[in-house]
Amino acid sequence: LLIREGRYEEAFHVISEFGCEGVPTRLLLRLSSRLILGDGEDGEKLLQLTEYVFKKEKYDEVMLSYLRDHYRGSVRNLCRLWRKLKGFQLETLSLDERILLQSIRTHQFPDDEGKILCDYVRQQGRPEVTAAFLSYLSDYYFLGGRAISESEIVTMENAMDRGEVDYTICKLALLRYYSTLDTLDARRMERAGVLLKQMDEKGLRFEFYHKLPKRLIQAYQIEDKVFVQDQFRPGSRVILHYQLKEQDGEQTEWISEPMNNVYHGIFVKEFLLFYGESLRYYMSVMDDGKISDSDTYEVSLVDMDTSGATKFRLLNRMLEARDQGDDGKLREAEEQYLRQECFVNRFLKLMD
Repeated sequence: LLIREGRYEEAFHVISEFGCEGVPTRLLLRLSSRLILGDGEDGEKLLQLTEYVFKKEKYDEVMLSYLRDHYRGSVRNLCRLWRKLKGFQLETLSLDERILLQSIRTHQFPDDEGKILCDYVRQQGRPEVTAAFLSYLSDYYFLGGRAISESEIVTMENAMDRGEVDYTICKLALLRYYSTLDTLDARRMERAGVLLKQMDEKGLRFEFYHKLPKRLIQAYQIEDKVFVQDQFRPGSRVILHYQLKEQDGEQTEWISEPMNNVYHGIFVKEFLLFYGESLRYYMSVMDDGKISDSDTYEVSLVDMDTSGATKFRLLNRMLEARDQGDDGKLREAEEQYLRQECFVNRFLKLMD
């Protein structure tokens, strides 16, 4: 009755003391909107009232704008509010930022994260917030295996081109994403080359580099290497036990050596194998005072690609041809090998 008569302050006083159960939601919406427009004095109780009405799926532009500026709920509820604001075509910059920052702090992922991030960038949000959220996404994608969208990758690329993002984890995330694509356009090919060079200079080399275009990885002799790689807790100590077996069946003694924690718990060891050789290995992981052994694995170049023009690929191709009795393929690989050796010795002299 008080609300219908326009006695909003009195109605709010009664509701603040006794609650609003049983009052029609449409009237509570009317009360909330009038109090917001009249600068209600009791901010906390007014916010509680507007939250209650919003959860009942009643809202207008006034209430949504008020919640945008004052509501501090869960990431999920903030995203729900964001969608309603967009439905009314209201400005959301401050809410965008609140969602992104709260997602980082609470390790929760917002609904429509790609749209919210793009919306924040479009409205010229703070670059440091964008960079922090992109780093957060990259960490979960590269280390946690969580999916990342094309729109988020494009946002990261643009921010990197503007010089707003320079985190290693973002660069690694881009390289891994590129490795999943069938083709790279000219701009991405150029960017991948720059990033790959930077990562190699830091000693960050990973098995997925094999999936990048060959002309990018040839300079780093990645296509000639076999990577033993696994991921454990960053504080773990990992010992690699391995044995080499040659084509004639002769085996070396088991060798044990520590693996390098290349990046945040990703342990990597590189091997150079020739055709017919195989590598058997397993890992001992020391974590929290306990030691556990992995299964034993075996990898061999017999089943691997011997195409290509590097020195080691040509040697492997010759060994493969000899093993298969293919004299034509053997002579072809020998001639190409000798031509390249002659060219290198004649024109590519080492400088003092």
